[in-house]
Amino acid sequence: MSVVMQPAVLAARWESRVELRDQSDVLDSGQLATPIPMAVQSNLQHAVRDWHFQPAIHALAEPAPVLLIQLQRYRVVDGVIVKNSNPVQLQVGTTLQMPIFTDSAGLAVRWQRYEVIFAVLHAGATPQTGHYQSMLMLGSEGQMHLTNDATAPAMSQNSVRLQTECYVIGLANCSCGAVQPPAEMAGM
Repeated sequence: MSVVMQPAVLAARWESRVELRDQSDVLDSGQLATPIPMAVQSNLQHAVRDWHFQPAIHALAEPAPVLLIQLQRYRVVDGVIVKNSNPVQLQVGTTLQMPIFTDSAGLAVRWQRYEVIFAVLHAGATPQTGHYQSMLMLGSEGQMHLTNDATAPAMSQNSVRLQTECYVIGLANCSCGAVQPPAEMAGM
């Protein structure tokens, strides 16, 4: 028997739900200790929108203090791994609105603001080759600090690397209460 330790801060989950015969059913769910996979799009909020508006509605089952998004930068084409290096609009202070189901049974959601606090960058042609680094984002100070093996984090202004090599994005709940849905989702 193996025991997997999970930080309490990542104990929340997401769910996908559909409405069948006047009730909703959970079709799938996942723990937030595992990053939520999302397609690479130039606007990260659009990636959240597309994750949410699938045939089964996706949302967090409850608010989470911290959550992780994994951009699907790699795919296999004709047996060859191909990396998607398209830039994602990301900078210090970027915020996203994440959908959270309003109850344990329905499809209604509210929107909660999360701030990007770090990103894992990957320079390499495949996930198994290259170099991983993390970019710590201090929104209140408007600074980015890049980590590297066995060295102290150093200030960085390299937003191009951040936008083209971000692979995993860490978000912190802004704890500012529910917010209006993003403009492109209003009325949906």
